[in-house]
Amino acid sequence: MKLNPKGQATIPVEVRRMLGADSECRELELRATEGGFQLLPHKPPLPLKRYIGYCAEELADVDDPVAFLRELRGRPADTAEE
Repeated sequence: MKLNPKGQATIPVEVRRMLGADSECRELELRATEGGFQLLPHKPPLPLKRYIGYCAEELADVDDPVAFLRELRGRPADTAEE
């Protein structure tokens, strides 16, 4: 593999396919090991994950989350979806 003047390398298509980096995964992680380096696919966490537990204190007293969400949406809490 060669580096261009900007320090960038082109990873051969066969290697990208082996890593699963040819379609949905566009990021790779270069990890240093005792024997050299490992190139691993990196899938960043979903943006939604940072909000898990965000309102935990405010929602701690909610006994029925489905009814709570129905009320937030302006629907009667005690009727089932049809």
